[in-house]
Amino acid sequence: MEKKCEVCSESVTNPICGECLSSAVRSWLRGRYSWLIPEVSAMNNNASAKGPYAECVICGSRIDLCSGCYYEEVQKLLYRADPNIAHEFSSFFNFEMQNLKLEKEVSKVVVV
Repeated sequence: MEKKCEVCSESVTNPICGECLSSAVRSWLRGRYSWLIPEVSAMNNNASAKGPYAECVICGSRIDLCSGCYYEEVQKLLYRADPNIAHEFSSFFNFEMQNLKLEKEVSKVVVV
């Protein structure tokens, strides 16, 4: 059975869990934006325990969220901290197309 992301309903084609993806993001943040590492570390890509799921090809953990949705959530977090960091992240992790969508979504969010 095809594994679907619980957020976007697309197929999970890059089966890497949030912890493994987070490791790459934390490595990128280290040294330049280290103050954001705890927030990224606290993120979890396991949306729920229902339905079929994929297993991480690196560590074997359950995956309910595709890497695109995970990176989008990281990008939103970074955008709230500083839009320039989010754009740099987008460039480095090759998510330019999501940048336009993110700017529209974040502009609707009221930060307290």
